[in-house]
Amino acid sequence: MFEFYAISCAFLWAVSSFIVRTQSATMTPAVMNAIRCAAAGVVFWVLLPFNTSVADFAALSTFLAVLLIGSIVVNIVLGDTFSLVSIRAIGLSRSMPLAGTFPVTTMIFEYLLLGEAAGGDLIVGAGLIVVGTYLLSRSRAGADNSGDLTGRQLRIGIGFALAASVMWGLGTVLLKPVLEEVSLFVTNAIRMPAAVALLILLRIIPTERRLLRRVTWRNIAYLVVSGLIGMALGSYLFLAALQELEASRVVTLLAVSPLFGMLLSVFFLKEKVGLDVISGMVLCFAGVVVVS
Repeated sequence: MFEFYAISCAFLWAVSSFIVRTQSATMTPAVMNAIRCAAAGVVFWVLLPFNTSVADFAALSTFLAVLLIGSIVVNIVLGDTFSLVSIRAIGLSRSMPLAGTFPVTTMIFEYLLLGEAAGGDLIVGAGLIVVGTYLLSRSRAGADNSGDLTGRQLRIGIGFALAASVMWGLGTVLLKPVLEEVSLFVTNAIRMPAAVALLILLRIIPTERRLLRRVTWRNIAYLVVSGLIGMALGSYLFLAALQELEASRVVTLLAVSPLFGMLLSVFFLKEKVGLDVISGMVLCFAGVVVVS
């Protein structure tokens, strides 16, 4: 049952990313991320009265609030936005395997910041991911009718995907102490609106206000669906699985998300996937499995 939850979450995250990819030509990553977070935030606030009390908010001390704000900036404002930039640059089939290595970066930060032991499996897993990254960077075939990717597009896309992996790993570690004291619904009810506010204040208003004229109600509808699928329902399934299964098992099951993403991108977006891309995705997946 809960294994099915984890695999369903992986599929929903892939579908959410697929929807984002279809809108990336007309919307900036910051705007897309803000809309998705807003949609998920509404869901968590609607459900909040049925799952929490005032005492749950009182558990948020000053120290935990600082960690929570840090995780919002690192995990959502930076990590999610970096991932969207990468998807826009190099497509879903390349970006998802690279950003999906965040379980490995999570364990690295656990070792660096929390002093948790790092075994030989971490070194082996990291090595597989490095080789997988190299293979993913070799082929320059772009989506159908879009021509080949330039060297600059590859560097930007791969760099931002790996940066997203690093940010998600760090953000997860920052969030761990918060989740030990504060309920999941309270945490997410704070995180999503705060992320929207930060994206608007730090990115959209200063540099992207003029670009908002290009956004249509149809674009917004697609991004709302993406937020509801990936950041609301997907998060719920992830947390439900995490409560009943070992974290390593959940992470391993979630690692199939890039496979779903690749299939969606090939069949619907006509992204060209060669042997290098497939081999790179498999090696990144293997790296996550070894570490987990």
